[in-house]
Amino acid sequence: MTDAETAAQLTAWFGPTVARTLTTAAQRAAAHRIHRMIADTAGGAVATMWMVGMNPHLGDQAPFDVIADGRGRDVEAAARGYLNGATT
Repeated sequence: MTDAETAAQLTAWFGPTVARTLTTAAQRAAAHRIHRMIADTAGGAVATMWMVGMNPHLGDQAPFDVIADGRGRDVEAAARGYLNGATT
């Protein structure tokens, strides 16, 4: 998938305002990968809400914002914890 295709998919999932916060191809790729990881298990709507909701494992920041801050690996770890049923 090209960066343009990834950006288009992110815009479809999150809307143009949210998608524009990711300014690098690496950030867009991380957001896409993490969204797909959650969507494949819990569904697309759950993945979208998880990505924009406040997350206690990320300092009460939205995963999308944490990715924009360059901390995609932290979000990926939080996503794995979510999928494995971690609650604390």
